[in-house]
Amino acid sequence: LGETYNGEKRTYATIGHPIRFSEDQLNQLLPLRWKKNKAELSISISFTVSETGDLSDIEIVESNAPSRLNRLLTRALRRTYYRPALKLGKPIVSQGVTLVQTFVPRKTTE
Repeated sequence: LGETYNGEKRTYATIGHPIRFSEDQLNQLLPLRWKKNKAELSISISFTVSETGDLSDIEIVESNAPSRLNRLLTRALRRTYYRPALKLGKPIVSQGVTLVQTFVPRKTTE
C-alpha cells in the first residue's frame, strides 16, 4: 500500500498457432538446438469433442517437437473446451478432430 506505482509494464511475447504460448515458457522447454528453429516445429493432434465441449481421446498423430512440448500441448488441450458440432440444433460428438500446432514466431514490424 505504501509503495509507489511503477509504471513500467512488461509485455509477454506469444508464439504458436492456433494455441498461443508465452515465448519465455517455450524457451524454457526447448533444448538449445531448437530455440532458433521454432518455425520448424509442428505437432499434429487428434481428439474427440463431446456434446458438452470437453475433449477426450487426445493423441499425438505426428510430431517433430521434443516430448516436453508434446506433453505441454496435451495438457493445454485437456483444459480447453470446444463448441460442439450441431445436428438438427442439438450438440453431437465429433470424433477424429485434428489440430496442427505450429510455433512460427510473430513477425515484428519496425
